Amino acid sequence: METRIAATRSSTIVSNQPRGTPDLIPERLWKQLHQYWLSKHVDGRVPSRADVDPIIDIPQLVKNLILIDARDNFTYRLVGSEVVERHGMNMTGRLSGTSGQNPKAIAEWRAAVDYVATEVKPRLLVSRIGDNDVARNVMLMLPLADPEGRIEMLLIGSFYNEHFRRGTHIHDMEAHEVQL
Repeated sequence: METRIAATRSSTIVSNQPRGTPDLIPERLWKQLHQYWLSKHVDGRVPSRADVDPIIDIPQLVKNLILIDARDNFTYRLVGSEVVERHGMNMTGRLSGTSGQNPKAIAEWRAAVDYVATEVKPRLLVSRIGDNDVARNVMLMLPLADPEGRIEMLLIGSFYNEHFRRGTHIHDMEAHEVQL
């Protein structure tokens, strides 16, 4: 199954672009998380928090994972060690969108969180860091639903290329659809 990312803006990122492209360095990792999430679907139903066990199933990605509680005003419940290290802050227990970073990036983040929660579809955010055209962060946002289909949590993988240094702040981000 080939995964494609179609941009909601003017450009398109396709997963078979050459390795080493700044946007796609973490491609293998977000695709691994996406395949894991897809594997947890039962009868076409989005998995619940109880259906996923990243520590057991995908331990190599745990340091890059974020869990946001959609039932509690989108509060960060878990922020992986790599995310804390790269952003220079631990958001656990804080409300989504309160990092104090670039207001435009926060607005794009909140729009993506709202989209995943209301549309019950994955979203991919590709971020540029500062004025550095090669420093990138790619975040895959995945919904987790309760048995009635209401979104209870968001499972997010945040992956970085080697140019994204500790404490770096996101300059801008673009949201993309994840299409199969």
